[in-house]
Amino acid sequence: MNLLRMTTILLISLYPSTVPLFAESSGRVQVENNFWDFGSVPADFKLIHFFKIGNVGEDDLRIRKIVSNCDCTSAHVLDTLIPPGVVTSLKIIYHTRDFYGKNVKNVVVETSDSVSPIIEFEYSANVEFFHKLHTVEPKYLTFLKNQEQRELALINRSDQAIDFAIEQEPDQLFTLDKISGTVQPNQSDPLIINVKSGLPKGTFYSNFAITYSTQPPLRLSVPVKIVRY
Repeated sequence: MNLLRMTTILLISLYPSTVPLFAESSGRVQVENNFWDFGSVPADFKLIHFFKIGNVGEDDLRIRKIVSNCDCTSAHVLDTLIPPGVVTSLKIIYHTRDFYGKNVKNVVVETSDSVSPIIEFEYSANVEFFHKLHTVEPKYLTFLKNQEQRELALINRSDQAIDFAIEQEPDQLFTLDKISGTVQPNQSDPLIINVKSGLPKGTFYSNFAITYSTQPPLRLSVPVKIVRY
């Protein structure tokens, strides 16, 4: 071995490189809400929800891996690279299949955030368990070819008026004629659902959540399936 090579090896061993193999990312993840309650839902339907993931750091944030604890759920982010100050969505699709009763599932997201790289999103559903006094009919909506509008009844079988509020996912597949109101005692209130025009061929899944102002609040989700061909 020549003298120059021996000297180089000695210098490397005495003064190892201080440059890390993988530079730390200064992207910082921020989550608005990591839990969602679908409430009461029918069995064997696909439900969706969009969680928000933001980057409050000074560098790009990368989504490296998404893992669900159940093969009943698929999940993906709309953007795997999130620039500083930008918010993207994590879309989960939960198939209730033949589950029954209270079910809690989760999706774990691994990011390039060097401080808190792991985020866990949790969601729950009470499958095939509907309250007798406050419910809806029908329990789900299917729009086939040329079906553009359906009506759903918000039902109050109690002897007191009950308020309700509706939360819709941001996919904009359909519109509702109201998002809040009051159902009088032993009455029902119609809710009109209109499918968005111009949808391409395919099958689309969505849902909306209704919360009745009982004590405690009663929540349920109505699956919506739209078929265009």
